[in-house]
Amino acid sequence: MKSGPSLYVVLTLAGSLVGGVLSNHLWADASAAAATKPKVVTAGKFVLVGDNGVQRAALEVRAGGIVGLKLADEKGVDRTDLRVSGNGNSALEFYDPNGRRILALGQGSNGRTGIGIFDASGRVVAGLGASSNGEIGLTLYDRKSGLARLGLGLAPAGEPALALLDQNGKDRAELSLGSDGKPRLTMANEKGAAVATMPQ
Repeated sequence: MKSGPSLYVVLTLAGSLVGGVLSNHLWADASAAAATKPKVVTAGKFVLVGDNGVQRAALEVRAGGIVGLKLADEKGVDRTDLRVSGNGNSALEFYDPNGRRILALGQGSNGRTGIGIFDASGRVVAGLGASSNGEIGLTLYDRKSGLARLGLGLAPAGEPALALLDQNGKDRAELSLGSDGKPRLTMANEKGAAVATMPQ
């Protein structure tokens, strides 16, 4: 609900009066207290605990020079983990109520970035990645074998390509467009060797 002009004026005046009356009593003390507080707190780990005593968050420097922040639910199960390694690699991961990773985002010191989606068993089912040279790729994986089954990508110059892989992870068919816009279809046998190409 929007306040009318008269209410706005009343609130403004009330704020001015309260501020003038209390400034000499409260704000001066608060300023003095703030001046005595340390401006920097140094520690290797900070932990937040909920009302039930369960750890809900932890900010710490881990082994190998990794700094990380973990956030947990009310049961203490880690649900989010944000970390940066000493060489600049960074990652953000999300977990289900059972503590299993379901989503991960990362960025490497080499400039490559990626997103991974995982199933209940912790196996990756889809991945999206990009390189600093302009390559972009989407890969879908078989939930049983964990092998790649489909790939969709763009080359650095922008040429698109679609790859279909069999149950053994062998590339069996590729459809692409060259930089000249001409399409090309290549089919391969179970060993991955090309057996037909169109156009010839």
